[in-house]
Amino acid sequence: MPKILLVAEKPDVARSLAAALLGGKFEGIGPHRGKLPTGEEVSVVSGRGHLFELAPPEFYDPKYGRWNVHDIPILPTPGPAGKWAFQQIEREDGARYLQILRTQIAQHHGEEIVNACDAGREGEVIFRKIMRGCGARADSRYSRVWAQETTEEGLREAFATRMPSASKNGLGQAGFTRDEADWLVGMNITVLAQKTLPRGHGKWKVWSVGRVQTPTLALVDTRDRLIANFKPQPFWEAYGVFDGLEAKADLDAYAASPDRPKLLGAPEVNTEREKKVFWHKAKAETFAAAARAPDAYDVAEKKSVRTSKPPLPFNLQEVQKLCAKQRGLTGTQTLEVLQSLYEARKLLSYPRTDSRHLPTKLKGRLHEDLTAVLGHLKATQPALHLCTQEMMPAAIAEKSRAFDDSKITDHYGIVPTGKTHSISELTPDERFVFLAVLKATLMALDEPSRANVVTRVYTQKDASGPYAPAVFKIAREELDYPGYQRWERPDNRKERKPPLRPIEGGVAHLAEVQLRQSQTNPPEPYRDDTLLDAMLYAGESFETDDPEQQEAMIDILKDKGIGTPATRANIIDTLVERGFLERQGKNIVTTENGRLLIRELGKRIPEFLSAKLTAEWELTLKQMEQGTAAMNRVQFLDALLEKILVMKDAFIRSSQRVLDVGESVPITDGTPVADALCPKSGQPLLDRGPFYEAPGWPGLRLWKRAFGREFPVTEYVALLTAVHGGKPYHGTGLKSGTGREYEADIGIDPEGKKLCLILPEPTKVKGVKCPKSGKLFFDHGNYFIAPGWPQVRLYKQAFGRTFTAADYVPILQGWDSGTILTVDGLVSKSGKTYRAKLIVDPETNRVRLDLPPRNGPAPTPPPEPPASMAPQQPQEPPPAVSEASAEPLPPGPELGEPPSA
Repeated sequence: MPKILLVAEKPDVARSLAAALLGGKFEGIGPHRGKLPTGEEVSVVSGRGHLFELAPPEFYDPKYGRWNVHDIPILPTPGPAGKWAFQQIEREDGARYLQILRTQIAQHHGEEIVNACDAGREGEVIFRKIMRGCGARADSRYSRVWAQETTEEGLREAFATRMPSASKNGLGQAGFTRDEADWLVGMNITVLAQKTLPRGHGKWKVWSVGRVQTPTLALVDTRDRLIANFKPQPFWEAYGVFDGLEAKADLDAYAASPDRPKLLGAPEVNTEREKKVFWHKAKAETFAAAARAPDAYDVAEKKSVRTSKPPLPFNLQEVQKLCAKQRGLTGTQTLEVLQSLYEARKLLSYPRTDSRHLPTKLKGRLHEDLTAVLGHLKATQPALHLCTQEMMPAAIAEKSRAFDDSKITDHYGIVPTGKTHSISELTPDERFVFLAVLKATLMALDEPSRANVVTRVYTQKDASGPYAPAVFKIAREELDYPGYQRWERPDNRKERKPPLRPIEGGVAHLAEVQLRQSQTNPPEPYRDDTLLDAMLYAGESFETDDPEQQEAMIDILKDKGIGTPATRANIIDTLVERGFLERQGKNIVTTENGRLLIRELGKRIPEFLSAKLTAEWELTLKQMEQGTAAMNRVQFLDALLEKILVMKDAFIRSSQRVLDVGESVPITDGTPVADALCPKSGQPLLDRGPFYEAPGWPGLRLWKRAFGREFPVTEYVALLTAVHGGKPYHGTGLKSGTGREYEADIGIDPEGKKLCLILPEPTKVKGVKCPKSGKLFFDHGNYFIAPGWPQVRLYKQAFGRTFTAADYVPILQGWDSGTILTVDGLVSKSGKTYRAKLIVDPETNRVRLDLPPRNGPAPTPPPEPPASMAPQQPQEPPPAVSEASAEPLPPGPELGEPPSA
């Protein structure tokens, strides 16, 4: 009999598959074996997520481990499959799984191998990497299970309707292309940023740049700057009182008039220009006076019925937003809860979905599932509001607009599976999420709500003047038929106002006009829910010269946004972990390093801060999935490489960093420099383009631009002569990463491969004691250290003047006691003398000016000069590698149809 091997993404899914297809209960990581009713032998195994990853740069060439900008572009080594022969390596934590997978794949050569990984782009890549890394052969038959839920029924249906893997070749190509393109951008741009941008503050380590995380950081930075620079503007609204009822002045006619500025005034900020209010009190008062005389108003009422459609079922992002707002969970925490309800509890369908629609084939079954769940809850938790309502008839549920096959791609919306066995075991977070999804689904399948709306309009009679006639409106809405709203608790519905009292004779008199002053408010800081929304719709913020391309890109990003539903929350968490964002309560704001990174990238590669790059990628990748892309994987990566080379020039041209950046010129074999002799060998120095080379120190690169300034060859001869004589060379006019000058001794490291700063041994400062520890200050050459603040460098040259150790004692005393000292004799960059308070910043461990936030950023003290010019040493390449083919597909011919199940 034929044999079938199923490869799941995770062990618990593998056990569920085995139980669904073979019956019984399975433990451990497999392989799980048995026979189908039709006689085929089945083995089920699994990975543990990603078992392979793309090899790091130093795997291809040890020089890439040095992080030298002149080695960019960082590329994989060309192979038989072409120049884009990316290679993959095993992850260290997957050895147990890989041993089982290799054995089972070898035993199933020539048989059917089923991809049962998660149904999506990432799952496709995971499976195909496993096949390559474990030696799958071309003579096997490959098929694809596309499971929407992990119930036994759902898994059996997915297996029975499995498709040939070749039908997902486009999905695989798109997944590999995105994976490799992200590698190219991340590896190359991160090195450029690390080696050319100013150094970060505090605990900063690495400038991390990516096509998804960087636009996300830019979104938060833009919001933070809007808030910081916001100036509130006063405005006025008018209300008329008629027989005890307040009606709001209708300013629509004035707002649409060419004389709008004369009638309403104008805001100071254009972004507020659409608000229909009075921007000047005098104009509001003029309107109020005109509205009072005459005071007779015609009264007209308009009655209408407002129908409200039921909301659609939840997708991942909607659940994440709800949990962030009501439960305080991060997006990642919410996804973990949903995964548990899907995989372990089996109560919900597949959660990593961006769809809010359902397939028509679910119509009858979903109604039955919801009826079963609601019945179980009524029996076990009758106090729930949901349990006070009756299930809608199936005929109503099946008419829901949620059922739309044309709106479904890989997955449908998140809905209950109908299982109830583990509801009583749910954690508080799981219970909240499960009930929220249940309520959303019940609402989606119910009828629209209806409300009766009465709008009363008061129009001034026999009036003249620029504001004539004054108009006031008041509206009342009364719920006539709750429809889907019945699933909401009554206290969650809108507050109902009493109905309008009838007016006799059709005429009313204005008793008074009330002017109410308010002011504009700044935008709120991002929270998890609002930032997720901003990422989803960020595609509307870019422009392109091609209108058709713009429309297509916006359409993609309207649904896809920055990142994917499954990765957006992780992007936020990654930015927090790397110190570019921070959470302040529920708010998400940029850190000092986050703001610095966006500011510096904006000077060099501003296009990288917008959603445009993500839009272009997502558009092409989606077309790859569908087989309609204008370029294939190789062409896509070729185009990306051209952009990276342009970015490289932009970074190097604008760099003021001390490290081995040099000029953007090619490295040559070397031309002897006349009258510039190496003191060790007696031979001329060689000009190799961006650097010189001394024959007596082979491998030592003497960059023409180093330590923040130009280094002429004559100075290098003097430096080498001093070092050869056993003394350091004293360099002056050196510049830090922020452009501040300093001087220091320069030498060559013991291996003779790099220049380095020679920092003097610290000496104790006689008679000057630290106010906290009582111990003497230490003199480190260009700065002091007070033992009570060992991390704080007290620079001798700071804020335009010279400081002694004794000068810092009262500054530290004041800071420690809370009495901040005002220091005289500070000198600005323009040469003006000023006085200011100095404090110790506990986050950056630096002395800085104590200025109010609205006065702009405080001047930064001189940072520590760089320790050396040397890049990092290369690491040993990791083992266990397999080469990817030119097209990201399993080896062998097109994958054929699976045998009939």
